[in-house]
Amino acid sequence: MRGSRLKWVVRAVFRPRQISERVLSFPLSVARQIPAPVPTTQLSVTDCQIVPFAAAPEAPQPLTEMVGVVELESPEEVAEVVPFLRRLTEHNHFITVSAINFDPKRASKSAWVVGEVQAIAIHCAPEVSLFRGCSVVVINNRADIRTLLPLAPYFADQEVRKVYHNYSVCKALLGRYFLSDAYEQELPNLSELGDDWHKGFAADTLHLARLDVSNLKASEIGSLGRLLETYADMSSETGWSGLSVWNGKTVDPILRVCSEVKQLQQLFLKLEGYLVGGEVVPEFATEQRETAFQFYAKYWRPYGELLTKIEQRGMHLDVEDMQNKRVLATDTCRKLNREFWDQAFKIEAVRFDGPVDLRNSLNIQSSKQVNQLLFGPFNDPSGVISIPEENDFQVRCLDEQGQPRLAENGRTYTKSTVKITGLGIRPIKEKPSLSSDVLRVLTKKPNFHQNSRAQNHREEVLAMLETYQQRKVPQKILQGFLSPYCRLAVYSRIHPSLNLNTNTGRLSCQNPNLQNIPSLGKDQEFKIRMSFTAPPGKLLIVADYSQAELRILAHVSQCEGLRHAFLTGGDVHSHTAFSMFPHVREAVESGKVAVDADPGGGKSLVPLLKDVFPEERKRAKTLNFAVLYGQGPRRLAETWNVSFEEARDVVGKWFTGRPEVGRWKKQVVLYAQKYGCVRTVLGRAVQIKDINSQDIVRRMHAERAAVNAVAQGSAADIIMLAMIELERCSALRDLGVVMVMQVHDEIIFEVPEANATAAIPRIKEIMERPPGLEGFSVGLSVDIKAAKSWGEAK
Repeated sequence: MRGSRLKWVVRAVFRPRQISERVLSFPLSVARQIPAPVPTTQLSVTDCQIVPFAAAPEAPQPLTEMVGVVELESPEEVAEVVPFLRRLTEHNHFITVSAINFDPKRASKSAWVVGEVQAIAIHCAPEVSLFRGCSVVVINNRADIRTLLPLAPYFADQEVRKVYHNYSVCKALLGRYFLSDAYEQELPNLSELGDDWHKGFAADTLHLARLDVSNLKASEIGSLGRLLETYADMSSETGWSGLSVWNGKTVDPILRVCSEVKQLQQLFLKLEGYLVGGEVVPEFATEQRETAFQFYAKYWRPYGELLTKIEQRGMHLDVEDMQNKRVLATDTCRKLNREFWDQAFKIEAVRFDGPVDLRNSLNIQSSKQVNQLLFGPFNDPSGVISIPEENDFQVRCLDEQGQPRLAENGRTYTKSTVKITGLGIRPIKEKPSLSSDVLRVLTKKPNFHQNSRAQNHREEVLAMLETYQQRKVPQKILQGFLSPYCRLAVYSRIHPSLNLNTNTGRLSCQNPNLQNIPSLGKDQEFKIRMSFTAPPGKLLIVADYSQAELRILAHVSQCEGLRHAFLTGGDVHSHTAFSMFPHVREAVESGKVAVDADPGGGKSLVPLLKDVFPEERKRAKTLNFAVLYGQGPRRLAETWNVSFEEARDVVGKWFTGRPEVGRWKKQVVLYAQKYGCVRTVLGRAVQIKDINSQDIVRRMHAERAAVNAVAQGSAADIIMLAMIELERCSALRDLGVVMVMQVHDEIIFEVPEANATAAIPRIKEIMERPPGLEGFSVGLSVDIKAAKSWGEAK
């Protein structure tokens, strides 16, 4: 962590004026006619399917100029300043953006979907005059919504080096503005540039900070203000005073961008200095060692630009199919909700008075209602939790469709009382829990109080527990996927945010998160991945690295057993099962079973191990990844439902047969203890917290994290190398191949149907042999397929 944790207060000096006269926001429902076009330089960006902006109403009077700042409020003024800005190619241009209706810290939608630009500030250095003798230019977009339009040539100029904090959000907000349908006539050729409408990206301080200190928390790095706190030892001589910008309370967008743009410049210089002084130690180095800043310029800068292009392109969604699945999931949840409370009603655990049937009004998602039903009576010895034997609940009167129930005379029943009596189930832990693991145990080994309703109606209660668990899957699918995706789709495309915001360098995905979509094997009913489709006339190509992290483990540890399995094209999990289980080994050695298929593609004369012993192979797979992720025998014993001693023996056999892995893990831990970090295959440092902690639990967790970080971080590096090269490949570009998403180890492309066959071998070749990874000793394997939907291609 750099510097102290003291807050750095930045102040703005301006001529006296009442700030209350300025208006922060305006109702977006107000629309007005776009005025006549302003002459602008003709450009060239592809037709992007972006939501048009709502027009702005009249804005208040302009703010008196601040010291060293010129504020521009008309397209004519901006058109005048653009040539001056474009001449300053020897300087970095620091850019901050103020927007309304979008807060990165609380956003539930991507900036490609919501948010309107209010102001932009541009700054090079305190001594560099940008316009009229001022070092900061602020473009105020509130008085005239067309004010930013003349900046289009500036943002499309490759020679102008532009620096942002959180480039992903800034570019999305600017992109929604410049690519809006409302300005198609004023920027007639902008659509020809496609996702290259913005050029000259030089740096993102969010990524620089992540490269400098990889284990910064998202809350410390997401906003410019919090990052300034983290690097609080920088000079506070900014020439500004009196304005806090990190606490989210800044009212005026003009003051905000003015303060932040100077802070951004200072932060960049601070981070650049740290990274120039830092060293990257690549495993496959053929030249001198690079500085961390050179690493950024070589890899993370083009990668950051590529991620914003993927966000802009978005992924095509069959909204109608998704809506149908949403209706199905809603009906399924409502049906299971009614079934659950019907079962409780039959054994008189639920009672209500009056003419209205309230079983549809009870909510299976209400933990209070369900805990009362299942575990009442319960008294926590600590006195924190107390559940009576029975309790009254006020509920809304709803019909089977979840709508307010009407009486025959047209009267609407609003609320009524339901009495719920506890069944008397004993919690298996100290306190009641509705987790799937707990309910699974209760279903198999029920534990009921003597003479309780649960004991007297054992079969009915077990059926209720089963119904409750069945409801969890469609409810999770509905709330976590179907409803958000339908809400976020923009012209049948969704635009998730991809962020380099993890300690290992793996991407995080949000708004929506496509990384946690269940596979088809776990989602047989709704098949969400089938709703992600190619547009008409195109196919999706899905290319997935096979066992990338285990291959990395084989390479970095130089384990002969693992390397042999991969180099011969075998199934590494079958090889592990062969070494783990004596009966499997006996079947293989007697010739009854083959570990691997014929490498020449011929038909095997005997069945394969994975087909004859699927359960053993599944355990072997679990063990392989447990070793990689640092899981111990205790966790494996729980997963396999075996004794701790049995799991410990299996783990011991694994390491006995692969001693190189054990030695390598010790070396990784020693390196982390000495330097506070581990290195990926490209030499990037991943910091390990608590590696020298006196707390043994923390230290052991850090040791497991160190081993995992090498594998995860190296996998992140490998897929980054492949993505950069795939984007640069002119042959793929000529075939119309467009990268639209990256999820874990998968890269997803859209391609014209006629060109899919030609594109597949080129994609596979680049991914299996990405530039910069020539020394990888195991080799990479990619499963690749073209189909109409994501689900079909997996």
